[in-house]
Amino acid sequence: MDFKQEIASIAIFGALIGLVTILLFLNFQSPINVMQVNKSLLGKYVLINGSIEKIWHSNKTTFLLISTRKNKTKIVVFDKINLPEKAEISVFGKVQLYNNEIEIIASKIKCLSC
Repeated sequence: MDFKQEIASIAIFGALIGLVTILLFLNFQSPINVMQVNKSLLGKYVLINGSIEKIWHSNKTTFLLISTRKNKTKIVVFDKINLPEKAEISVFGKVQLYNNEIEIIASKIKCLSC
């Protein structure tokens, strides 16, 4: 192996290590445990518990309106899920703004009362 090939191999290996490190960091961010969401949390991952007040479907998307002790929050799930209304759930997801409304894009949902 000549010098140029060694340098190229080291550079590729270093780039791969960097990408893996970034992916691990993004996947293991600690969520913020919240009772209500607001604009200060935009782009952050949160963990919120609440009771499903309303559930509706559109194509392959499920929308939930959950109620916490503080307020109501819209949850978006890019999948069809079947949960009963009034179920107590825990949602992990990213806070985003859509049509000037705050919502959580769910990554994981756990039913606490099912």
